[in-house]
Amino acid sequence: LGQSGFVEKLRDTLNRNRALKDRHVARCYGLFSWRKLAFASWEALDGLTLAKMFADGRAGKLNDKQKRGLITQVGKALEAHIEATGQPHATLCADLIYINRGNGVRLMGYGWRPLLDPLLEILPAPPGYRAWQSADAFHPNVLDATEDVFALGCMIYQVYSGRPAYTVEDDEASRVQRELKAPSGLTKSQWKVLQSALSPDPDERPLSPLE
Repeated sequence: LGQSGFVEKLRDTLNRNRALKDRHVARCYGLFSWRKLAFASWEALDGLTLAKMFADGRAGKLNDKQKRGLITQVGKALEAHIEATGQPHATLCADLIYINRGNGVRLMGYGWRPLLDPLLEILPAPPGYRAWQSADAFHPNVLDATEDVFALGCMIYQVYSGRPAYTVEDDEASRVQRELKAPSGLTKSQWKVLQSALSPDPDERPLSPLE
């Protein structure tokens, strides 16, 4: 990785993350070097991620107001990056969504996809964002805000149904062929909107996470 220029690419990416200003964006302080080691620094976080809440069942115990708050805060964090850069987050996953006591959601991982995708073959396990990516993201396409809409739709589906729409092992075809059942807790009109967010056709999705 050192010879490939990965560290400098990471430094540049984190410097761009530093410029993001939104209360639900995890504050990034950049990449630092110490004794030939590199480490990234963020604001202090509680360590509770949405992934942990899915794993231990706490996500299923959220009341409807808490679920709506979670969805809205993640949507705002995604929207802030789109408005600032014109680019999608594109690596949204439960491991990057931190739940802080007292001040809500903190999201990190902005612009990490170009760093991580070239490393997929050497990673010990597929990264979490592969579970929430659209069919388009299986190809070297230029992704737009509808990619974040799809990922947010996957999060919403899992929050309400208690099970993931897709897993990191699922392939592109699953996005087209799988027929998802309506989660409990959603009205017919809400399920219709969620279905549009999860459409394999980006033209059928809402244009942005908060639309």
